[in-house]
Amino acid sequence: MLTVIIHTKQGQFTETLQKDEPVLKAAWRAGLDEKGLGMCGGNCCCATCHMQVLSGGDCVTPIKGDENALLDTQPDVDDASRLACQMRVVKAGELQLKWIEGEDE
Repeated sequence: MLTVIIHTKQGQFTETLQKDEPVLKAAWRAGLDEKGLGMCGGNCCCATCHMQVLSGGDCVTPIKGDENALLDTQPDVDDASRLACQMRVVKAGELQLKWIEGEDE
């Protein structure tokens, strides 16, 4: 089991995921879809699930081409940037994320 801790402007949310589950599922369980996260339904085309990995990045799948291409179009991207819809759990542990929320959030 992976413990996912998401830091947002509204506070901190903690959820758990099983192996192979997308990290986006934890964000939805925390109710962040109501704040605009994951508008494309997890199809890697909106970047509203842009996260900065604070720790535990080895617990999820590595970044791939489509994700890199979409992140390249976004502001505030750094080496720790990932999309929650593209990260899947590969091992147990703790994943700390910061949601890079849009200006109107």
